[in-house]
Amino acid sequence: MEVPHVVILPFPVQGHIKPMFNLSKLLCHAGFDVTLVNSYHNQVRILNLIDQYEFQSQFPRLRFVSISDGLPSDHPRAGPQATDLFGSTVAVSKPEFRDLIVSLVEEEKAPTCIVADGIMSFAVDVAEEFQIHAITFRTYNATCTWVCFHLQKLVHNGEIPFQENEDMERQITCKKSYDAKIFQVFADSKSNLKSDSSLRSHSQHLGGARSPNALTSPINLP
Repeated sequence: MEVPHVVILPFPVQGHIKPMFNLSKLLCHAGFDVTLVNSYHNQVRILNLIDQYEFQSQFPRLRFVSISDGLPSDHPRAGPQATDLFGSTVAVSKPEFRDLIVSLVEEEKAPTCIVADGIMSFAVDVAEEFQIHAITFRTYNATCTWVCFHLQKLVHNGEIPFQENEDMERQITCKKSYDAKIFQVFADSKSNLKSDSSLRSHSQHLGGARSPNALTSPINLP
């Protein structure tokens, strides 16, 4: 039986990379071949933080590849400027990710499935083009996911954006004016959801995938 090959694409910031990095290791322990796609910027940082020889001995089925995140090397990619990644990943990372999939297909290493960060929804379009199964993976908690599912309703009901003079008894802080780019990412989340029942057979293999060493060696990017 052919070994399933999963390509994993996180949004290129630490809080998104770490959960998908752990997912990659769990899939490797379950017997999957995994290709983890990072930005050039984060790839260097990760490889400098791990013992590559030891890591490969523990996770021989996991390989790292990199594509551009569309930002110059001196860009901080943090704080308020992190929002620049929303536009640059769509403009630059999407065609580079497509080229990566083309090269994998030509090398006869075509992915069985693409697991993409929910923010990197363009990967679903690429997957559909090549008739590859796709899953969007949310790296934040269940509460945040619930808000994303109901965001359009909250806007429709006038619950958000919060008014400057609103009397709020609960402890919630809000910017005077929300960032339109971030808002659009969450507003589009529900429309990006897709279902594929044929993926269930693959997910069943994960039931006993947890290993004592699966989540060791956490990555903390400087």
